[in-house]
Amino acid sequence: MKSIRRDRRKSVGNAEVKRQDYDASQMKTFTKWVNTQLKRKKYEPIGDILADWKDGIKLAQLSVALYGVKMRKLKKKAKLKLKPQYMDNISVAMTMLEKDAKVKTNFLKGEHLYDGDKKMILGMVWAIILDHAIKGISVEDDAGTATAKEGLLLWVQKQTKGYRDVDPPGVRNFHTNWKDGMALSALIHKFDPSLIDYDSLDKANAKENTANAIKIAEEKLGIPAYLDVEDLVDVPRPDEKIVMTYIA
Repeated sequence: MKSIRRDRRKSVGNAEVKRQDYDASQMKTFTKWVNTQLKRKKYEPIGDILADWKDGIKLAQLSVALYGVKMRKLKKKAKLKLKPQYMDNISVAMTMLEKDAKVKTNFLKGEHLYDGDKKMILGMVWAIILDHAIKGISVEDDAGTATAKEGLLLWVQKQTKGYRDVDPPGVRNFHTNWKDGMALSALIHKFDPSLIDYDSLDKANAKENTANAIKIAEEKLGIPAYLDVEDLVDVPRPDEKIVMTYIA
């Protein structure tokens, strides 16, 4: 019985470490994504993806940057002293996001932003990424219009069709199928064959392939490096959300 309890505690501990690793990866990738969007409107970047929504200002700015909604009146940061003042600003920012931009935020409440609730804030950012970067992908499958995730996967499958070491068997997910850099390289080659010598690639050189693909995408195609090589190569199963954020 002691052995069973030990194994159970070990399993729970391993799951907690894995969840923390995923959270850290998401926080890093989501921060880069948010700052890329803010930069386009010359807004100051966020430094802490959990704390910087507390005054509502960054959420309002992100709504303007992504959706072109009109900025509503907010109290300036220097004038925010009491919780009700913060909550008023947050309420205005959430109105801009949910009503003006029509983004569903999955049970998000102002208190979550004020308190820096990690689960709810990461969920909010993911909802915004899905809405802005993925939801617009429209791909017809045999059953009709695919969901956002299915649509993105179908698009990837079409772009990488016939590429050695990718198809067959084809890209089936947004985690383990991206560990060797071949799918990333195939997407770049499909877009512009002059950017990468696909025939010279060896799937055994996962780190080299991935690093080269991320570098080319950033330098030649202007695609921000929302993730690092280690996020794909050095983990048993890459985080699906950060891969989708990057691919989208």
